[in-house]
Amino acid sequence: MGSDRCLLSDCSTWDDGASVVAGKLGGVQNLRQNIVPRAVYVHCSNHSLDLVIVFACSLQVIKTFFGTVKNVINFINASPKRKTMLSKAIELTTDSTKRRQLVKLYETRWVEKHTSIIVFKQLHLVVIVTLEHFIENGDSETSSLASGYEKLLTDIDSAVPLIIVNRVFCITKSYAEQLQEPTCDLVKCYRSIEQASLYLSELIYNNDELDNLYNEFDKFLEVNEIDNRLSRVTYRRYETTKDYFTDIYRTFIQMTIDELGRRFSEHQKIVMTISKLIPSNIDNFQFSDVSELFNQYKDDLQTDDTCIHKAEFDTWKFTSLQMPEAKQPTCAERSFSILKLIKTDLRNRTGDERLSDLAVISIHRSIAHQLNIDNVIDEIAKSKCRLSSANDFN
Repeated sequence: MGSDRCLLSDCSTWDDGASVVAGKLGGVQNLRQNIVPRAVYVHCSNHSLDLVIVFACSLQVIKTFFGTVKNVINFINASPKRKTMLSKAIELTTDSTKRRQLVKLYETRWVEKHTSIIVFKQLHLVVIVTLEHFIENGDSETSSLASGYEKLLTDIDSAVPLIIVNRVFCITKSYAEQLQEPTCDLVKCYRSIEQASLYLSELIYNNDELDNLYNEFDKFLEVNEIDNRLSRVTYRRYETTKDYFTDIYRTFIQMTIDELGRRFSEHQKIVMTISKLIPSNIDNFQFSDVSELFNQYKDDLQTDDTCIHKAEFDTWKFTSLQMPEAKQPTCAERSFSILKLIKTDLRNRTGDERLSDLAVISIHRSIAHQLNIDNVIDEIAKSKCRLSSANDFN
């Protein structure tokens, strides 16, 4: 297919509102639209799932909870002495986890945030024990900070979101990891996302599931010696702790479901249509199922004769069915992870032009491997040296 008939996926978008990077007005979408107006623009699916979680976690009580967890993890990880104390406390108090350290909360890597919250819940009691140790044995600053964090973690307003977020993250973590795989089959992933959305929908009003999670919450409060009483502000809105728990539980899950539907419905529509032409799927479809694709790109085709289009589809279907299964292509997507391999700590001052050149070399590595390195070095040696200082080597 020609360049004007491609499926483009933005795997470099870092921010939902980053119009400079991927916006329709002045970003990648706009540049692409000017060159190939019929190319389909699709957000990176892994990034879309990240934004789903970001939106759900914008609920104020959840946002405050994440701030507390982040500060506690940074406090402990900032000192080798504190990290060592945490490891010792884990060895003395629990054998249920192989984890010996907390996982840092990364702002842009939500797969890691899944792991971070799950591990934090597993080590919650150990973290409190560690903080209590530094309250009694730390210097004045350390003791003060540890005391503040210990009060926050033993507050019901931290315990409620921890149990609820951990429950949802245990469900979405596998999908986030699946979307990061280099050989990710998007068709299967979108079906999995749909299943996850349906499962979350059942959780909202499934009283048995809610009761089981609330019982887990009760045990968590007992083990961690957290008072099961609402704060004065919260008590004005809810009569009981379970009412408060239920409201946060259903609101958080509903926000996740709504955002999954909004961000993945268009993805699914586009990919599902194009995927019908993939050899592994084409056996299940007829020309009538893909005729809209021919209509969409009719200006790029040599003819608008429907009979010829159907003949080409039938020929492609026959050819596809003769392919060995191992050689059949899939609708896959690569996550944008090459940047962290290119712009390392040793190249942290790389300019835009050089960074772009390095990215092109990485993308077309098959061509780069064919280059004669000795010839390249000879050409560089013949050129005029442009290095003005040692800093240019960065």
